[in-house]
Amino acid sequence: MKKRRHTWSAVLCLLVLLGMFAWITFDAGSIWGTIRAEYLANKPEHAAFLDKVTLTIRATEGALNQSADRNHGFIQMFGGVQNLLGKRVIEDANPDTIVVRLDNGKLQFISKNARQEDVSDKAQALIALNQTLDDAGVPILFMAAPSKVREGNEGLPVVTKEYGNAQMDQLVSLAEQGGVDVLDLRETFNGLSNFDDYFFNTDHHWKPEGAFLAFQTLCTRLEGRYGFSVDDDIVDPDQYETTVYEDIFLGSQGKRIGTLYAGVDDISLIAPKFKTSLTYRVPLEQIERTGDYRDSVIFRERVESVKYFGDNPYAMYAGGDYDYAQVINHQNRGGPHILLVRDSYACAMTPFLSLACSTLETIDLRYFQGSLTEYIQKDKPDLVLFLYTTATTSTPSMFQFS
Repeated sequence: MKKRRHTWSAVLCLLVLLGMFAWITFDAGSIWGTIRAEYLANKPEHAAFLDKVTLTIRATEGALNQSADRNHGFIQMFGGVQNLLGKRVIEDANPDTIVVRLDNGKLQFISKNARQEDVSDKAQALIALNQTLDDAGVPILFMAAPSKVREGNEGLPVVTKEYGNAQMDQLVSLAEQGGVDVLDLRETFNGLSNFDDYFFNTDHHWKPEGAFLAFQTLCTRLEGRYGFSVDDDIVDPDQYETTVYEDIFLGSQGKRIGTLYAGVDDISLIAPKFKTSLTYRVPLEQIERTGDYRDSVIFRERVESVKYFGDNPYAMYAGGDYDYAQVINHQNRGGPHILLVRDSYACAMTPFLSLACSTLETIDLRYFQGSLTEYIQKDKPDLVLFLYTTATTSTPSMFQFS
């Protein structure tokens, strides 16, 4: 048995080497051009023979690395071999992270030095902000978004652990005890028999379908507890049409290991059938788009081509992660003015939520410069929402509000 295993390993290694040889051979022209340019740029005027040899080796190494990065050939071959070997725990380019394959085949990032953090300081920051804004008459609603890994580390390889859910449990419990209104969206998702269908295979985000389900759940709270009026059409899935872009998306986790290991994802554009008129502004990026839903808060240019290692189709929704953005809904002048403090999960929810608002502002504290507390006190929205997923509980900057 051992001899057979070693034989197969040798065959795989040989195939990898042959693939590398073929790849280098077919790309030889561009590689040689890079080598020559590198050599000429660094060659001393009177170089000794050994110096020329050393410089040629360095130039060749740099050219091969550049070509590998451009074509992602090494990533693809490495991922293909890992798949053939049946490996579920893969070393990542980031020395602190590994990529694992869950029981259901989906990928997940795991910290190599994973341990459960005490997030009581983050809960206290949220409680203090709530108390400060309560004096200003501005309520807060904190939403806890689910991740692909359910509570109890269900589906993880036995050699790995993930503590995002445990940390979110602590944060939610302490925040509620301190008077913060909490909507734990994990409760909505955990009871679903098709839980896995709401998350990408190769990316760490929920799908647009998951964001829409969360939006429906949120609107029930907005009406029931805050007295906001939400039109029935806005939360009715029959009032939306779905366009599926097939095999177009290699997500953040898939980019680390390639399509031969992970495959690729579809992504859906969920757009209203009813009339919409929106203006979407991102001042720092000099973005201003006015039109219907598809031409304002949806960036269809993100799905016009297929570049697995270069494009991010998830950013079709709201364009991506920005420090600050604003949506004006010209069809809902009487709706609430909401400020959404967000992580990247909110990209997919922002377009839906904008339909329930007169004005929707979003702030990402990873990039926002200034005091969130001061901005809210000046802006005076009708409601401040937080949408954080479980992984965000480990990001200190997301709880720095002053």
